[in-house]
Amino acid sequence: MAGSSGFQQMQGLNQYNLGQNLNNLATDIYGGNYSQERQNQMGALGQLGNTEQAMYLPANELMGVGALQQGQQQNIFDQMFGNAALKANWPLQQLGALGSILGQAVGGTGIQTGPNQFATK
Repeated sequence: MAGSSGFQQMQGLNQYNLGQNLNNLATDIYGGNYSQERQNQMGALGQLGNTEQAMYLPANELMGVGALQQGQQQNIFDQMFGNAALKANWPLQQLGALGSILGQAVGGTGIQTGPNQFATK
């Protein structure tokens, strides 16, 4: 039987069927994996925008902290300027208060000025 042509035909057909089945198995495995990988790549491409935004998050946070620090430093400078202005105007305020007290003590309301009658035209 091993040498008969029917046996050889059957053996050839079985080998062909085995080859076809292995080919189909490889196509199903690799083809399905290829298709799934392409879907994964397309899904990852859709997430690219979020990934890029996430890369800038630390820098944006640092900029926010820097702006807060700059605002606080400006508040300190503003307070220092206000204190210096009060210090510079303190003698004038004291003179104004003294003049007001003296004006009330003598019954006047303060110094009044008018046009200079001695001025030449």
